[in-house]
Amino acid sequence: MDNTRVNAALRYLLRTGAGFGQHFPVPLRKVFRGPLLTLLQRGHGRRIPLKPEDRAALLPAFADDIALLQEVTGQRYDDWLDADRHAPGRPASEPDTARTR
Repeated sequence: MDNTRVNAALRYLLRTGAGFGQHFPVPLRKVFRGPLLTLLQRGHGRRIPLKPEDRAALLPAFADDIALLQEVTGQRYDDWLDADRHAPGRPASEPDTARTR
């Protein structure tokens, strides 16, 4: 993503909105978050998900950081450790609903 004033403003809005958004239901958060993310990621094409075997090879490098994030935030990110999380044909999960505060 390019480091422009517009992108800096969009990143700021997303970060600030996340703090407020935690107090609202997921569908309402998506109403505001979706368009901002679309603007922020414009011009970069569709991201190709990692193959499950590639993701599985990378996950051990991040497991300790994910555990620390869970400890610090009090939220659960177990779904981040799932190698098949973005596998083609698998239904998309809603990680926001799985996390607890």
